[in-house]
Amino acid sequence: MKLLDSFVSDLETTISTEASRISIAEYWNTNGPEEAGRKTIDEFFDEVATQTFLFDFYHNFQRFRDEYYNKHHKTPYTNPFISWRWNLGKSITQSERDEAIRKVNVYKKWFLQEILHEGTRNSFIILPIAEVAPNYRDTQPGPHFKQNAFDALFLAPILSAPELVVPSKFHTPLNMFKTNNLLVGQLPYDSRVSGRVEQLPVAISVLGLAGTDISLINMVERCLKETNRQTVVQTGQTMFKG
Repeated sequence: MKLLDSFVSDLETTISTEASRISIAEYWNTNGPEEAGRKTIDEFFDEVATQTFLFDFYHNFQRFRDEYYNKHHKTPYTNPFISWRWNLGKSITQSERDEAIRKVNVYKKWFLQEILHEGTRNSFIILPIAEVAPNYRDTQPGPHFKQNAFDALFLAPILSAPELVVPSKFHTPLNMFKTNNLLVGQLPYDSRVSGRVEQLPVAISVLGLAGTDISLINMVERCLKETNRQTVVQTGQTMFKG
């Protein structure tokens, strides 16, 4: 979180404002929409991702399955994960999908009004993207699981909002956060593949209101430059030079 807090602090300085730190889930519990009743956001969104995304994921491939069968007289091969998703999507009814879309729209309206204050402020959100951990390509995937639409990765599509992923590195005044002489922004770990210390990239998500794409890019670029952060990443094993 030091990396996230550092970037927030730099943005506050760049645009002369003060960030409000908020737990969306906790705010929902006390200020949620009437349509949610007393349900938590996780309870309200239960099965929503499955009943929307997987319904469409199955039905959007119907033409392909039909054409393949008519040409080859057999069903197309799919790997176990795709088969699992298709079987789930096939089991969902149109009415279930419609109800899930209604819930998405309730959440979108609430979020734009209560969190982003659309129409009254030019707000944006800074989010951590995911837990940073090694992801070895020779590891067998875990059991299939249903995603929750409250996941941060669903937020931009739900809001129809622009989102920037900013690979970030501390600038010189924050050398106090160096670990083993490696700048945070690339987290060191002992790789079981190479047998040496490698670097995991760390990035931050910046999400704005619909239609603010260019201003969001300009703001982030200005912040990176004014705080002496790098605006170019390397190809290869590391994002930044140490």
